Amino acid sequence: MRQKPELTEYERLQRLSPRLIAITVVTALLVLCGWQWDIPLLRQFGTGLPAMNPVSALLFILASFSFLILASPSRSPLLDGLGYFLAAAVLAFAIVRLTGYFVPVLGRVDQFLYSDRLSEDSAGGFPGKMAFNTALCFLCCATGLFLLRRSRPMNRAIHPLALMIGCFALLSVLGYIYRVREFHGFLKYLPMAMNTACCFLLVALAFLFATPDRGLMKDLTGPGAGSVTARRLTAFAFVAPVVLGWLRLWGGRTGAFTTEFGVSLLVLSIIICFVFVIWYNGRLLNRREATERNAREALQANERTFGMLIASIRDYAIVMVDPDGRIKSWNSGAQAIKGYTAEEVIGQPISLFYTPEELERNEPAYNLYMAERNGSFRSEGWRVRKNGTRFWGDILFTALYDANHRLQGFAKITRDMSEQKKANDVIRSQARLMEDISDAIITTDPGFRIVNWNKATEKLFGYSLAEAQDHDMGELLRNPQEQSLRQAIRELLGENGYWHGEVTYYTKKRIPLNVIVSVSATRDEQNMMTGFVIVCRDITERLKAEQRLVKFNEELTRQVEEKTAEVRDVFERVTDAFMAYDRSGTVIYMNSRARQLMGRVGVTDNGQNIFGEFPVAVQSPFGQHFQHALETQQEQHFEMWSQVLSLWLETHMYPSPNGISQFFRDITEERVVREQLSQSHAEMRELASHLQDVREEERAEMAREIHDELGQQLTGLKMDMAWVEEEFEKLGLQPQRERVIDALRLLDHTIMTVRKIAPELRPGILDDLGLVAAVEWLAEEFEKRSGVQTTFRAGMPGRRYPSQMSIGLFRICQEALTNVARHSGARHVGIFLGYDEDRIVLRVKDDGRGLPPQREEGRKTLGLLGMKERALMMGGTLEVSSEAGKGLSLTVSVPMASGEKI
Repeated sequence: MRQKPELTEYERLQRLSPRLIAITVVTALLVLCGWQWDIPLLRQFGTGLPAMNPVSALLFILASFSFLILASPSRSPLLDGLGYFLAAAVLAFAIVRLTGYFVPVLGRVDQFLYSDRLSEDSAGGFPGKMAFNTALCFLCCATGLFLLRRSRPMNRAIHPLALMIGCFALLSVLGYIYRVREFHGFLKYLPMAMNTACCFLLVALAFLFATPDRGLMKDLTGPGAGSVTARRLTAFAFVAPVVLGWLRLWGGRTGAFTTEFGVSLLVLSIIICFVFVIWYNGRLLNRREATERNAREALQANERTFGMLIASIRDYAIVMVDPDGRIKSWNSGAQAIKGYTAEEVIGQPISLFYTPEELERNEPAYNLYMAERNGSFRSEGWRVRKNGTRFWGDILFTALYDANHRLQGFAKITRDMSEQKKANDVIRSQARLMEDISDAIITTDPGFRIVNWNKATEKLFGYSLAEAQDHDMGELLRNPQEQSLRQAIRELLGENGYWHGEVTYYTKKRIPLNVIVSVSATRDEQNMMTGFVIVCRDITERLKAEQRLVKFNEELTRQVEEKTAEVRDVFERVTDAFMAYDRSGTVIYMNSRARQLMGRVGVTDNGQNIFGEFPVAVQSPFGQHFQHALETQQEQHFEMWSQVLSLWLETHMYPSPNGISQFFRDITEERVVREQLSQSHAEMRELASHLQDVREEERAEMAREIHDELGQQLTGLKMDMAWVEEEFEKLGLQPQRERVIDALRLLDHTIMTVRKIAPELRPGILDDLGLVAAVEWLAEEFEKRSGVQTTFRAGMPGRRYPSQMSIGLFRICQEALTNVARHSGARHVGIFLGYDEDRIVLRVKDDGRGLPPQREEGRKTLGLLGMKERALMMGGTLEVSSEAGKGLSLTVSVPMASGEKI
């Protein structure tokens, strides 16, 4: 364990500094207590001496706490601010007090604490005020506090300020010791209290000890001979003059000798003191010089001996390194290992020997840092020789310190461990290989006694290495081989050095294991047999697995045959034809129905290639779908005309990575029926369209006859009845006139009915103004009759369109509005008529109750069927979407002829 280093003179003084300040704080607190409880002994040193002003005691406390904060090595912005604030308070008060000597209004600034008791002291012969030199010392003290945290050039001024404070304080102390009249007596306006002077002496020493390694203190606290001498004579320099001065004054006051004789004695004493100091200093220097000379000679002898020792070592590179990592010395071992001469490397950094990878990690600096931190540091790694080759080095760094525990450098010892590393790597690799390999490896002596084995052997047989060592392998593992067979194997090993075979061993738990064994003989350099290496592999589970696999294959073959028979039976019962192909189109399987169809063209057996038999199939729909199914692995369903079979076939292809499965059936008759049915539907639709056209023509003719013929007749009849009414009025036949008036009213109602029926049969606006105007008129009429708010929006111009399209869209819109009025209960209907690319779109949407679910699913209503048939007759579509409670939307889309859209 490393011993704690001895404290230096600097550290001792720095630790003493806060203790001096603590004494100052205690003294100031005692003074304040003396003022508070009127204890004279606490606020002054003796009867008849001035007391410390309470404000001075308060300033000592503020300055002391500021010093403790600012002189502390720790840094805290909050505490630093507090320290500067306290120093500023002391500085401000000192300036104000000094100004008070010239500005009378500020003269009593130091009287705010215990002013009544200060007045009593003033009446007793002391002014009770802060002395001029006291305020000046506080000014110097506050200035020094501000310089504590400053840089080195600025805080050097602390020492002169501390000496100034110390001189003022020491002058006051000497004055009290020698009873100088200027400090007590009738000149009482300039006294510094004895305890005040002592506190200032402590503060001055604290300032000097806080920074002992710079300024004036540096020459007193250093390790040099002058500093040691100065420290020893400093106390003498202070004590001797004080004692001699006191003896001189004592002799004069007691009359022991005259003034002249006293001065002579004082001068003689000073001379004796100076001679003593000179003699002591000379004697001290001579002793130090002799000691240093003897030490230097011993060191040189040791260095020569050590140099001879270091130079003779060639297996180790011993290098001295300075604190910055540069080489200072180089022995012959370093030259032999690394290839550099001393002239080439002295002064060079040690990074010269590190690899680029280690330099990138800053390895040299890290090694030196760890050695300085822990005293020494060992590492291993690749190092570089002068010729660029690498070697594996074992490196030890040792930090070197002087008597004051200051770092002087490092000793670096390097050993070339390349060969040893190679050997260790081989040994470790072989050991790791032996331990990690899954086979059991056993080494024996020539008599097959076990020497060593790996973990796999322990796991296999259950014996630990300690249990197995020195045992005969055959006896330990209870090999059931006969002795003659065992002897034959050993003779074969003696001849060939190798044997391989299958044996049975027993584990520690007496479980038999079937093991494949490979035995190899090992020989030494003289070709003498030294033992055997035996590799064992457990094949017990493999043999069991092989037996299970044989049984499984037999069972699997049986099941495959059964399942194949079942699958063939299933495919034979399928009514559709089924064929299976590989990826090239070769038939793998075909059922009886497929043989029946394909037998017409000669495909009856497996193994025939469909594309080879019928090359035309490659470009046929069959071939295209075949390739597409293989590429996309997606099912294909299509109908095709087979030129080979002259049949229409419906085909399903199911792909897999290995081929295609195809189901197909003859749909020729079904296609004929479907075409006939489609033709019948087309004829029915044409008939319905013709009937619709005839109906529309009849309704137009009826509308014209009702409007023209019946309207004219009703108008003539109304004119005749009006004439009769006038005649009855003239003749005064009032009852008859009233009957005629009733007839006229009925005739007006009939005329209105005729006018209503005629547009409903065929609105004239459709023929006169076109589809857009007719739908807009229809929307307005619907809103008037039903009271449902109706909105119409046109997305195309109001021009004429083909008669069949205009009539069909108008009738669909008319039927849709009729359904809204009858069934929906809607409050609003929106109608849109416009273009959608090359189509005319009519959309009617309401906010009513919608279609009931059963009607929405079936959509069997005659109204919707009629509208759908109208749309189909125009070549368009009709879509209905509805949600219960959210209304219904009906959309009709009709194609336009080319060039019809504007």
